[in-house]
Amino acid sequence: MNIKKTSHTKAIIFTIIIGVLLTGVIAYLLYTAGRHATPVAQPKTQQTEPSSATKTGLSSSNGSSPTTNINKTTNQIPVSTSMSISIDTLIEQNGTVNYSGTVTNPVVGGNCSAVFTSKINRPITLSPTYSAGKCGPDTISANSFTSIGTWTLTIRYFTNTTQVSASKDINIQ
Repeated sequence: MNIKKTSHTKAIIFTIIIGVLLTGVIAYLLYTAGRHATPVAQPKTQQTEPSSATKTGLSSSNGSSPTTNINKTTNQIPVSTSMSISIDTLIEQNGTVNYSGTVTNPVVGGNCSAVFTSKINRPITLSPTYSAGKCGPDTISANSFTSIGTWTLTIRYFTNTTQVSASKDINIQ
């Protein structure tokens, strides 16, 4: 009678071990199949071309039509003594931030850039439209800001030979 009880106990232990091993194998197979079937979101990488904030104006390939020159950064372009820029609008309301700027005595063919910065967050770089001495008006969702607090807007108008910029703070709620 003792022999039957021992072999019965061994059979139960053997069945449990086989069940655990099979469960582990099935779980592993499902995990690896799920990893290969579902694409993993890759972090966005920046392009090798400089952002619009560092594109600095114009150069002419044939002397007639200007093209953007990406070979210079903003710190390589001198600040204009004849142009100026001011921030006319910077307001947060109804879940958006509205901003605009005015360029006085603009050099023809320039571009605008806008960058929101804070001490602890990544900058938000934008390319507002430029028309008739105006950068913008433009709008950005307040949800684009990764934290509440003080952010600084810097609007820049630039060409290949000169630039101007203005900055103003806004408290994002």
